[in-house]
Amino acid sequence: MVIVLTFILPETPRYLMSQGRDQEAKEVMARLAGKNVTTDDHRVVELCEEIQAAIAIESAGGPFKMKELLQGGKLQNFRRMLICFAIQGFQQLGGICLITYYLPKVLVSSVGMSRAASLLVAGLCTTEYVLASIFQVFMVGWLKRRTMLFISSAGEITSMVVLAITVWHGGFGAGIVATIMLFGFNTFYSFGWLTVPFVYPAEITTLRLRAKGCAIASAGAWIIEFMVVQITPIAVQNIGYKTYIIFAVLNIALIVPVTYFFFPETAGLPLEAVDYIFEAGGITAGVFQKGGTVDRRRDIERNLEQKAHEHAPSTPPIAIEILEHPQK
Repeated sequence: MVIVLTFILPETPRYLMSQGRDQEAKEVMARLAGKNVTTDDHRVVELCEEIQAAIAIESAGGPFKMKELLQGGKLQNFRRMLICFAIQGFQQLGGICLITYYLPKVLVSSVGMSRAASLLVAGLCTTEYVLASIFQVFMVGWLKRRTMLFISSAGEITSMVVLAITVWHGGFGAGIVATIMLFGFNTFYSFGWLTVPFVYPAEITTLRLRAKGCAIASAGAWIIEFMVVQITPIAVQNIGYKTYIIFAVLNIALIVPVTYFFFPETAGLPLEAVDYIFEAGGITAGVFQKGGTVDRRRDIERNLEQKAHEHAPSTPPIAIEILEHPQK
């Protein structure tokens, strides 16, 4: 299926422009802008100009050097790489591997099910996980990234705490509640930590370092997943219900605070606007301001409004056209 669909999948405009294939890039951009949009449409022209400007800035340093990954400055490359590693590492550290790898074992040892019953419930739980994840395909397009991660973490924490209590109790009713919590964990995980970490690294990295940032993110995911998968069966066997407390504490003490203080919001921003988040420097710049989380779109709107009044004070239609431009 993937191979077949790849034949009709267009290249991204940014890649095409970086290869000097500007006309192809304009054609793809026109398709993305809407039906019956031509390549000379002002939206296509202006967006392509912005991409060209961004590519020119990012390629000004010549061939890529590994030391760029460790640089600070206006682009804050090192900070971006750390965020890439952290977000996909946290994706695995919250406890999902406990469910996906060892669910039948957990149901037998912690809930007290038979082997046959545990396999059946594990199959149902995984099926529900797939269905819940489909819903998130539509959510990630319009809900804020940080909001999705916080809601997801809240559900994970609740599920792990209740799991710890019910497994510690050990009764039949507690076993039923524990099983429900396993379904609940999958559902909340799919709400944020399943989807956001796959799109976030590409959103916060520059074109020049995007492939490297996504590779570092994947390394973070697999390194942490390897660790969790190795320790989980040993933990369940030796400390029982306390295993779930460990994952709850990791969410509360590490994942949520780091996400809150260090992960900037990117939802709804053009890729070229994300660089403004990091220009202020510092490890938390772009995450907070007086009014709370930075929303770069407000800055863009203010700048466009000011530009409209400066350049077309006596021509309201032009001012309106600028203010209503989709790039706002």
